[in-house]
Amino acid sequence: MGFETSVADIEAAITAAHATTDAIADAIQAKTDNLPADPADESDLETILARKSPFIDFWAHPAADKITIDSSAADIAFPSIVVAGLPSGLTLVRVVFVLAIANLKDTSASDNYINAASKSIRVMLTGGAWGTNDIIALTLDNLALYTKASAERGGPVLIGPDIKATVTGNGTWDVQSDEAARGDALVSLGDDLELYDVSVGLRFFFQ
Repeated sequence: MGFETSVADIEAAITAAHATTDAIADAIQAKTDNLPADPADESDLETILARKSPFIDFWAHPAADKITIDSSAADIAFPSIVVAGLPSGLTLVRVVFVLAIANLKDTSASDNYINAASKSIRVMLTGGAWGTNDIIALTLDNLALYTKASAERGGPVLIGPDIKATVTGNGTWDVQSDEAARGDALVSLGDDLELYDVSVGLRFFFQ
């Protein structure tokens, strides 16, 4: 005993299959009809993805081999920071100054440290005037950078407050602890407090 299939049954099966494939085709077309006429190109995608990074750092190169702080207040220059290549159209969320010191050394034969409260390191866009266009990027209080007498130790990494109101983007940013214009230079208890392999940078948080 075998199975018998009529012409009508075959035609019905073919019609049902066509209906199914038509439905699938309609669903696909509905999706593709919603695609933009001019999809984003690679450069657009690169810009979008760049903004997904939580921050970008810019560091002075080369780092300062040695910076000396002594008990006589005077301008102390740090390396300048070149900021270039920030993504266009970004919104800055926060900008901070970063100071990294590889090694501290005391040569005064006594315990040594920053010997005054609220002494600062300042930043300014190249071309400005110290005392007018600079802002505080980092404050070091009394006893900061404490180093035992005639000893050496690893240095810290220090991060300043939000300075995005002034440090707004690309440019060369000069860094200095200023005495001549601000009367605010770093001073140490004794002579000298030596800082080795000093790196300074700016970290931009954006969206």
